[in-house]
Amino acid sequence: MRTILGISGISVLLVYSCLPAQAACNYWQCLGQCALPGAGVVACSPRVAYCSTHCDGRSGRSRNSFGAIAYSPSSGSYGYSDRYPDREQAESRANKECGRNDCVTATWFFGHCGALATSSNGAWGSDQDTSEQKAQSLAQARCTSQGGTNCVILVSHCSP
Repeated sequence: MRTILGISGISVLLVYSCLPAQAACNYWQCLGQCALPGAGVVACSPRVAYCSTHCDGRSGRSRNSFGAIAYSPSSGSYGYSDRYPDREQAESRANKECGRNDCVTATWFFGHCGALATSSNGAWGSDQDTSEQKAQSLAQARCTSQGGTNCVILVSHCSP
């Protein structure tokens, strides 16, 4: 959003709105609006806070993009997580959601999707990929490779 303001009736100053933009995730591009002349520190404070919390200059993805799926082979319980700042926190939350003593991290992902497939004979498999459909297909293939028959998707989930 642009606003043109007249100052003393002579000069014109171009000011960009520095409110957080959901689509901006590259840190330097995110802050780019605040670097324009006249943007002002006060007006850009929300932008700086948003970019610092949500954006990663290296990958262009949100820093809070880790997710995981946990599974309890004995009970069939599962848990998942998304939008965590690191793998350890994502796995911890998924295991907590699973809620059993034997929960294991079936898969973890960063800005991707994960899936878990199970079979009635106890075999299971999991995987991750950029699309949910591909993650599901890979999880079913892993389940089958572990001796599963008629493997079905128990859960799939994505983290932005």
